[in-house]
Amino acid sequence: MKKIILILLVILISLSGVSIAASSDAVIYYNEACGMCQGYLGDMKAQLSKNGVDSIIVKDYVNLKEYRKELLGINDRHGIPPTLQAHMVTIVDDKYFFEGHVPLSLVDEALSQETPILLYQDKMDKGDYYLAWGFRGDAKKYEIDLPLSEYLGWFEQNKESLNPPEIREEYTFKKLFPIVLTTGLLAGIHPCTIAVLLFFLAFMFTIQATRLKTFKIGLSYILGIFAAFTLIGLGIFKAIIFTKPHFFAKLAGIAVIILGLFNIYQYFFKTKINLGLPKASKKKVAELVQKSSVPASFVLGLLVGTCSFGCTAGIYFSILALIATQTTKGVFYLMTYNLMFILPLIVILIVSSNKQAVKKMQQWQRSESKIIKLIGGIVMVLIGLYLLI
Repeated sequence: MKKIILILLVILISLSGVSIAASSDAVIYYNEACGMCQGYLGDMKAQLSKNGVDSIIVKDYVNLKEYRKELLGINDRHGIPPTLQAHMVTIVDDKYFFEGHVPLSLVDEALSQETPILLYQDKMDKGDYYLAWGFRGDAKKYEIDLPLSEYLGWFEQNKESLNPPEIREEYTFKKLFPIVLTTGLLAGIHPCTIAVLLFFLAFMFTIQATRLKTFKIGLSYILGIFAAFTLIGLGIFKAIIFTKPHFFAKLAGIAVIILGLFNIYQYFFKTKINLGLPKASKKKVAELVQKSSVPASFVLGLLVGTCSFGCTAGIYFSILALIATQTTKGVFYLMTYNLMFILPLIVILIVSSNKQAVKKMQQWQRSESKIIKLIGGIVMVLIGLYLLI
């Protein structure tokens, strides 16, 4: 009798295990404020239920910060590029991704087969095309009425030759990292922040401050600039990735070309427009310099970094847009850019061990500021063209 009961228990446990294995779960990340999403959301939930999805969880990732972090983590883990991230996404069993308003017929077709896949169609209406991606190589574009079997057949024949996400990220690194390094360094030698640092150092020599005190105060000023640009960059970057990165990249491309042409124009013609430190802030800068303390110099760095943002805003916007469309490792590239941005200031701080050296650097800064603007303008135009093309 005991053996029979034991056998029955094993059978029940086995059946229970099969039932659990066969169940499916879905999570839908969406924006509650999106009125046109509500109808599609209801249709998607009904379609998932028809396909045997037992649990459907809806998360408003726009209004709840923890859901935003969760979604960003999922995109990063799967190597989903920003260009395939839509305004809403349905994820089934962490295997099937439906980005945007994917036609329900394609949803049915995707769920009926075993290949992990991402489908992208981010227009509110039916749209003209959709993108299919099997998490290897690049996404392929198809007319909206073509069945998913078109892509699946091609994918099965070619998947061994397609790069997985980690290989693609390595390729992106080789292409993007040098651009971030170069533009960050170029932006770091603009006149705005360097002029204040040199004035700062000259003042320290005037009051006969020790070399150690000069270094501490100068480094605190530089860290203030780094903090200001990092906070501004994180805010802009979040705005980009929660809109449409590819659209923002095109917009940034146009804007940075205009700013670049303006910088080139300033090289040849005088203008009254100043993108650097506002005149109203110079009095406050002078007051903070007079205090010559570590906290005051940090606040000065924050002030100068914020007020002089206009000097390099074009390059900064374009690089952030480029990062957002190329990789999911945005914060890494953002921090790299800002480190390169403050590198010239650190070098100046280290080599300025005497008053004469500071005077020579001030003279160089005044004489070469126009050519630096010209070079910066040319770089901005090139980056803008790259974003557009």
